[in-house]
Amino acid sequence: MLLLPGLSFPDRARSVWLTAVRPVSVPVTLDDDVAWQRVFGEDEPVLGVIAGTFSPLVITDHGVLGLDPNSGYTDWIQTRPASTIKLGDCDGDQQEASCYAALSPDRTHLVIAYGAGPTRTLFVGIDTATGRIAFEHMHHHSNHDWSGDENRLQITDHVLMVDDEVLSLTDGSVLATVPDTRFPTCEDDWGCATSGWEHASFFQGGHSTLVLGTYCPSDREGWCELTLAPDDDPTAITTVGGVVPAGSQAGPVVVDGWTARYRDPDTVYTKLAEQDPGAAGAVTHPLDAVNLDALSGAAPTPAVPLGDLAAPVRDHATRTLRVQAGSSAGSADVVFEPATGKVGTVRELTERASGRGYLDALTTSRSGDAYSPQGMGFDVVAPDGDVAVHLDGEDIEDDATIYAADQHYLDDGYLVPAPGIIALVCSRTVTAEDPDESARTASGTGSSGSAETVVVGLSNRPAAIMDRPA
Repeated sequence: MLLLPGLSFPDRARSVWLTAVRPVSVPVTLDDDVAWQRVFGEDEPVLGVIAGTFSPLVITDHGVLGLDPNSGYTDWIQTRPASTIKLGDCDGDQQEASCYAALSPDRTHLVIAYGAGPTRTLFVGIDTATGRIAFEHMHHHSNHDWSGDENRLQITDHVLMVDDEVLSLTDGSVLATVPDTRFPTCEDDWGCATSGWEHASFFQGGHSTLVLGTYCPSDREGWCELTLAPDDDPTAITTVGGVVPAGSQAGPVVVDGWTARYRDPDTVYTKLAEQDPGAAGAVTHPLDAVNLDALSGAAPTPAVPLGDLAAPVRDHATRTLRVQAGSSAGSADVVFEPATGKVGTVRELTERASGRGYLDALTTSRSGDAYSPQGMGFDVVAPDGDVAVHLDGEDIEDDATIYAADQHYLDDGYLVPAPGIIALVCSRTVTAEDPDESARTASGTGSSGSAETVVVGLSNRPAAIMDRPA
């Protein structure tokens, strides 16, 4: 097993290319083959790991690293002494760093932010293939009471929208200003406010479409309307109804530029007015997967029938759109894979044990004694509850950690299917040597609060090394 130390740089902004790999596909199956392990110490806090164009991306307190899927070594790193900040008001359980990174739907561009005073934010755009900085943009917030959680921010494959400015992902130039928009069915100013929208994971819109606002009326639970515009013409605004939210008090789900919509919006709109409050999650209707670019007029893409279903499942960094079945016996959730256009039930994916939908449906949990490295392992659990893959503690530990009886894991971890590798990410207490090296002491929960992040590479699909681009 290969254990890799962290990297540190002087206190200044720095973007460094170390190596790079050619594009390789995301593995479609998972096994217990541990290719490498990368440990990030307590001096290099990790906010989360996500999948980029060529490799896993590690979001840290001070920047971003791209990892070589073959070895876990650093391909590139972009860092500076300032601390990265949240881009919006996100759920507390967004452990994949989707609160700290805006990732374009095609995953070629990543945007992080640094605080620069009470009313200023420095946005940094990064090419996920090379780590090169595409742009730096200092944004001035007009509201002097602004806080970082209040950004209206969204990213497509081409632009970044910050408040009412539309920036080019190529060079950060301001391309347009988003006009003030209102929903035609709103009854009051509060419900019409374009700032009252709910962002998707990683702040994604469509590939070429901006979501300018979301309105989900309280008198029709299960119904949402989106105000959309092509990202190359934010004034060409259209409002589309019949978009299905992820349950009560939730907004729509957008995955890779797709969302779920009622096949016959007009009929459903009437039925929802007569529906008992709270019943939206149990009632089914014919649903389609629809591309936001098609809804906005940016690009013609046909809808994909999904079946008679209830509501989409809130995604957490997934690449597939999962939609819940109804409560009838024998019904099964359906998964739509935007990359291929395929539709399948979770039951079918579990039986096949392969595909992006299957990987997105897997969960991880600690097994055995989580407080004893000798008896601890990780289970990767399939949607039917069966253990798909088991990793013994010794599979993901170095010898020093195995013999540190006081060290233990702090969470159940999560999987990141990325090009060339599936990464298991988890955190554990930090073990440190005594000055005389006669004993080891552990710090973490119940001690100093220190922790380290472990990234374990599974199911490696080798990728060839490539030269640095000119």
